[in-house]
Amino acid sequence: MIKAINIGNLKITLSSKPFIIAELGINHNGSVNLGKELIQAAYENGADAIKFQTYVTDERFENKNLKFLHFFKDMELSFDKEKILWDYAKKFKKKIFSTPFDSQSVDFCLKNNVDAIKVASFETTNRKLLKKLLNFKKAIFISTGQNKKNEIHRIYKFFKKNKNQICLMHCISSYPTLDGDANIYRLNNLSKISNYILGYSDHTLGFKSATLAFALGARFFEKHFTLNKNLKGPDHKMSITPKELKLFKKNLLITKEMLGSSKIHLLDSEKFIYDNVRREN
Repeated sequence: MIKAINIGNLKITLSSKPFIIAELGINHNGSVNLGKELIQAAYENGADAIKFQTYVTDERFENKNLKFLHFFKDMELSFDKEKILWDYAKKFKKKIFSTPFDSQSVDFCLKNNVDAIKVASFETTNRKLLKKLLNFKKAIFISTGQNKKNEIHRIYKFFKKNKNQICLMHCISSYPTLDGDANIYRLNNLSKISNYILGYSDHTLGFKSATLAFALGARFFEKHFTLNKNLKGPDHKMSITPKELKLFKKNLLITKEMLGSSKIHLLDSEKFIYDNVRREN
């Protein structure tokens, strides 16, 4: 039996509508004002939750020679500035998720009563971070990109012992993800590892892969979100805009409607043909 995942007062089951997570990430570009605009636009255009990346750059990356390191440093929010954004987001009475990348950031998330925490694909082997997250007792989302099957098993068991509700998120760690690399069928394998509702962290440029993921049982959907694809920063071009977010959710809701029920029975729309055309045996 597939277990539900509780996000605050919401219970997400297989019969639930898609739960949409707008990934703000670093698309606030280090600006509180832009961050507020992103939050408002995300919530107003269909997001059920927004997600931050909470980090201290010097703690996030061991390799100090990464070419893109300056992007993250430039876009790093102090905890004081991020607190302003969290307080602003709470006014919308929706959900706040975060991916913390270091011990200080985990403490910040716990102190500010985050609704769920996500472990990034490349942090699933970060033992120091994972042990710190044992202090968190709510739902844990685990991104599975670039992870081997045994690694997914290991981190799932790690948090299961902690009695967390666990959402394994199918993910491809390629930005953007080509349609041919989407591998939505991996959800079938994840369902053999986890008995909780699954999710999909979608890095493709379209909407089709998400609708297929819904058909295979995913109910949580994460998509990078921006106001303008031409803004400076590495993630804006692969992110969806407010208009696209609304369309993203609409397509998923249509998918839910079309999948309908597995029960075999006569539909009202079939009764005319049944009554007037069907032959007796």
